[in-house]
Amino acid sequence: MSLHFDLQWAVVVMVTVYLGCSGFLTHRRNARSWDSLAARLATGTVARIFVAGPPEAMRAGATDEDFRSLITSRRGLWAVFKGAGVVLEMADYAERTRSSIDPALLDSLRNDAMRSRVLALKALVFYS
Repeated sequence: MSLHFDLQWAVVVMVTVYLGCSGFLTHRRNARSWDSLAARLATGTVARIFVAGPPEAMRAGATDEDFRSLITSRRGLWAVFKGAGVVLEMADYAERTRSSIDPALLDSLRNDAMRSRVLALKALVFYS
């Protein structure tokens, strides 16, 4: 009976710690400013691709080699994955602050970022 009681307490403690950490991280994420999110998005090729899209990124100085390095190296794929996460946070921020951005545009941005994250993960698994 003592073992059963100890396991129950262990589960209660683990769930309490998990919920506390989860709440803390959610509060910290929600307290971020737009400037801190923009700073987290790298100023390199990944940022140009996410912010402008590939055609505009090409006009802004990104080359075919930049795109190739993003999709053929683990470091580039990880940068795409992380950059897409920041774009998702930016969309959440825009929605939370009730900005004048069209909700359909935010949905499209979220879909593109999630698609980028999934494809980057699939490619990382393939390359491993």
